[in-house]
Amino acid sequence: MRKILIMIILMATGTAVTAQNKAYIFSYFENNGEDGLHLAYSFDGLKWQALNSDSSVLKPMVAKDKLMRDPCIIKGADGLFHMVWTVSWKDKGIGYASSPDLIHWSPQQFVPVMVKEPAALNCWAPEIIYNAEDKNYMIYWATTIPGRFPKTDEEGEKNHRIYYVTTRDFKTYSETKLLYNEGFNVIDATIQKAGSRYVMFLKNETKKPVTEKNIRVAFSDHLTGGYGTASVPITGNYWAEGPTAIQIDGKWIVYFDKYTDHHYGAVQSADLKTWADISDQLEMPKGIRHGTVLTITQQELSQLTAYYHTPFTLNNNLALTPQMGWNSWNAIKKEPTETVIKQVADAMVSSGLKAAGYNYVNIDDFWCTGRDAQGNIMVDTTKFPHGMKVVADYIHSKGLKAGIYTNIGTKPNYATLASGGFYAQDMKTFADWGFDYVKVDVNFAAVRTEEAYKKEFTEVSRAVKYAGRPILLSICNQGGRNYWNWAPALGNSWRVGGDIDHSPKGAKNQWDGVIYELDLSAQHPEIAGPSHWNDADMMLVGVGDDGGRLKVMSVEEQKAHFSMWCIIASPLIMGNDLRHLSAETLAILTNKEAIAVNQDALGVQGTVVTEPQPGLQVWVKLLKGHKYAVALFNRTESSASITFDFKKAGLPLTLKLKDVWRHQSLGKFTGTFSKVVPAHGVQMLIVQ
Repeated sequence: MRKILIMIILMATGTAVTAQNKAYIFSYFENNGEDGLHLAYSFDGLKWQALNSDSSVLKPMVAKDKLMRDPCIIKGADGLFHMVWTVSWKDKGIGYASSPDLIHWSPQQFVPVMVKEPAALNCWAPEIIYNAEDKNYMIYWATTIPGRFPKTDEEGEKNHRIYYVTTRDFKTYSETKLLYNEGFNVIDATIQKAGSRYVMFLKNETKKPVTEKNIRVAFSDHLTGGYGTASVPITGNYWAEGPTAIQIDGKWIVYFDKYTDHHYGAVQSADLKTWADISDQLEMPKGIRHGTVLTITQQELSQLTAYYHTPFTLNNNLALTPQMGWNSWNAIKKEPTETVIKQVADAMVSSGLKAAGYNYVNIDDFWCTGRDAQGNIMVDTTKFPHGMKVVADYIHSKGLKAGIYTNIGTKPNYATLASGGFYAQDMKTFADWGFDYVKVDVNFAAVRTEEAYKKEFTEVSRAVKYAGRPILLSICNQGGRNYWNWAPALGNSWRVGGDIDHSPKGAKNQWDGVIYELDLSAQHPEIAGPSHWNDADMMLVGVGDDGGRLKVMSVEEQKAHFSMWCIIASPLIMGNDLRHLSAETLAILTNKEAIAVNQDALGVQGTVVTEPQPGLQVWVKLLKGHKYAVALFNRTESSASITFDFKKAGLPLTLKLKDVWRHQSLGKFTGTFSKVVPAHGVQMLIVQ
């Protein structure tokens, strides 16, 4: 029912926007602005619907208090959305960022507009407008400078005036100048073009000796000055602030924050002289504070609703078969470098692994050093002196694809990247660098619940989908929090358990990790299929003993490990050092018949169909063309005969079998097939 309702909403959205070819966006904050920018949309300017389930869409990153209050957004002559906001209660600057689509934002800047006024106490409620006459943007705000003007309040600091700067490029700014001074305490000004004149809606902030706290209007023939005496109040007998105005169907609507009443109000006028209160017609998101309104196009709104509506599904048409490749962690650990990654890419090609189907070269943890003050990712230039794009380009030059690593949650200035609050920005950065795959871990998850994981990875998945480049999303949830309820909609793969080389707890050998992952993978085969796979973690085939911590698998165990990853349709991600492969390891990893089982287009995960004796299992995987792959798997410590009973497996009574590892036909069998399988070994068969 929920999906149907959302489809109806989206259909209605499309109809409404098509009818008028425009819609409206309201940018606002909640509480104290600490969680950042919120957005809502409307088709009539009266009924507003929050986007992103009323969660913030951009976190504040600049200034000492890191707030994002009073966000003002306009669409500039350059086609970009430009935003300014209040960064702090007491600071000498404002925040600025731009976006092409209200989804992906530039690095945030702190603009020190009052730095040359040592006594200035603040910069409140900045707004922005484009001046088509001189092709400049004007940014304006309210500041108190004690003693600068005669006191109009008993409290000497309350003598705000409106100041401004201009800019063409948001890199250099004019000297700060006074914009509006009519002898009273004024804040929260917003300016609109009205015919040949400019109209300023402003708040009279005077509290003593007579309380005003209302919205008024002033006019000028010029944008940067000449606004005369303000009108009588256009709002009623209540405290109002944060006006924002727009013209809809020939009538002006001024919205304002009834901040002591904890809800929004609005007045309407056809002539900017006579005003009617229409507050009772408004439907606004709960908790909305001081925002601004702007007009957007049908296409822009459609992109926003597609991006922010929930429930969300990734549906990126990637990983139609389980992904194959290599990851740096198991072999390289904390020392991935540009040189090593390039050598690995070379080795993947020269060894024949690329020809066998492996195509992702994935850089895991410890490639960055955190973020700078503006929130930009800082690449570890000691390890990657030429940056990440150069590395991705090199991988691509080999006919391969490039992968990278991050986390949900937050953790500043640490070599393990955390993308919490930066999901859209980081995924866009990865796309710009040329990465095709992102592994997202949970090391810094603030809350480890099913609901929290679903929320975080929904944001990640949205960011991946709209990054501007096809990117495979590998969710590294470590098997946590009922992943089967949410991960299949959000990722191309998800982890069924903890790290294979550290699980189960207290494991002394690699084989224990293989069994641990295999048993977890077997729990939910029904959720696996094209574009979404149960991930049993990186393979340990050819991986060393990690400094003596783990007993390395025998060749027979490694064959069984690889066979079972193919049977369960797990991603085939190597964790070894491709620069130093033994002949045995390479032979296992390039077995084309086993790989074909893993890469079968049906995407069915194999399951245990019989267990003749404890630890002696028969696994069957349906393949395209009504064929089957079968694994006789011996988990015990001794060799044993395992019988494959065709009837119990639900298969025809007469079957033609082929040995996958010997690459030879075994002939036809009726009823059963038996084979002595070594301890920790496998007999892998194709039913022809």
